[in-house]
Amino acid sequence: MHHRRPRLASAAVALALLGLSATAPAEEAPPVDPRVAELTAACAEILPRVGAAEIPPAPTAEDPVSVLDELWARRGTRQGLVETLASLEKAGELHPDNAGVLVLLARGYYVLGDGYTDEPGEKLDLFQKGMDWGKKAMKASQGKRAWDEKVKDGEAVAGVDATDIASAYWYATNLGKWARAKGFGTVVAKKNEIARILTWVRAADETFFHGAPPRYWGSFYAVAPSFAGGSLPKSKENFERAIEIAPAMLSTYVLFADTYATKAQDKELFLKNLETVIKADPAALPDLVPEQLLEQKKACAFVARTGELFGE
Repeated sequence: MHHRRPRLASAAVALALLGLSATAPAEEAPPVDPRVAELTAACAEILPRVGAAEIPPAPTAEDPVSVLDELWARRGTRQGLVETLASLEKAGELHPDNAGVLVLLARGYYVLGDGYTDEPGEKLDLFQKGMDWGKKAMKASQGKRAWDEKVKDGEAVAGVDATDIASAYWYATNLGKWARAKGFGTVVAKKNEIARILTWVRAADETFFHGAPPRYWGSFYAVAPSFAGGSLPKSKENFERAIEIAPAMLSTYVLFADTYATKAQDKELFLKNLETVIKADPAALPDLVPEQLLEQKKACAFVARTGELFGE
């Protein structure tokens, strides 16, 4: 006796057997924010230029101190900066009391860790080297006063020059990035040391390095937990002050977006800051073109994470 196979009642049943549904189409992806789409398109033009600069050939000199400017001009690519740091380390060994060379080493390792790698372990190592050279720079200059002098907000520090201030700043900024990369506990453990040094730097010159002190405090107040002094209102106030001092400094806008806007969940401000960076002319600060291009690269990376950062 032959048994007839039951006929499928409808196309809906067939689709059901395949795990599909005729009445419930697959969920569509959420629409892309038009601002994100516009910035993403702009980034497609920007990113190929980052880290691809034509750099001058490596200068040859028995003592690198005689060609510091030529060496520093090669930081527009990762390889150029790595070679520059190797030469600067030689100079640092030959001239352990030359605070200018030691400051460039601290700053160079910061740029390498912050802009030229995304690997967490490598970042920690590079920021550690930046801290080590920064500490040597402070000891070779009046920057060591940042450890010794108790300075309150509104007080002034006199008798120091740009190199003295830079030694303290680049030590502290490497320490801050290193602490943040290590995690919450390290940020809390190092906050007092960082705060003391940056209070001194601000008292010495609030406008140093295109508004670096208020820019740093903007990040500090956003990242630190409330019980450790964190404050979103103070963070915003400091970022706005840094922009007032140096509106062309792109790192201020990137940090404003990264630290404050994400914590405050202010998507409008987040995209506004990133748009400012992406549409800016890196040559507006001629002495910082390589760093400005790296900030544009970071801004593009944040644009790509908009949905993730704002729960979309």
